[in-house]
Amino acid sequence: MIEFIEADLPPTEQPSFDSPEEAIAHGKRAFVDITLGGQSITDCVGQPIERVDWSDTAFRLHLANDLALTLRLHDGEIDVAVGREPSPPDLGDSAIAESVVVRLGLQEFAWDRAALMHALVGKRLLRLQLSGSDAFNFLYVNDIGILHLSALIDRGSQRAFMLWSPSD
Repeated sequence: MIEFIEADLPPTEQPSFDSPEEAIAHGKRAFVDITLGGQSITDCVGQPIERVDWSDTAFRLHLANDLALTLRLHDGEIDVAVGREPSPPDLGDSAIAESVVVRLGLQEFAWDRAALMHALVGKRLLRLQLSGSDAFNFLYVNDIGILHLSALIDRGSQRAFMLWSPSD
């Protein structure tokens, strides 16, 4: 039996800040910093993807140079971390099946997240674009193209999940 997910965008709220420093810190978080976790995202670009892990709210690309690139939902936004293997933190549980049908607004589409993740193995990471908003989060991989990354909410359970899907 195919699982259906009635999805929605997370609620959007304009943040408020108690100080200019707090606002600046939040603004810096909204865009990918080139050096995270003592490693550089540029060290990931061009590397072959050797294996992948995923959960409902995160996925990790294990690269040939022993780095792991982790993309994870945090407060409705997609964050990134780069770290050395072999002991990256756990990604959490998965309540969503590997292949589901997602209804988002007037769109309904099959989402085979396992197949999309497995297709990345053996390919090279070309680019990562994260904006902090839902609209402009992309992963570029050779021979695959562009994956659009979105933070969504399952309306039935109210659980957040990260959707990765092919983009033009």
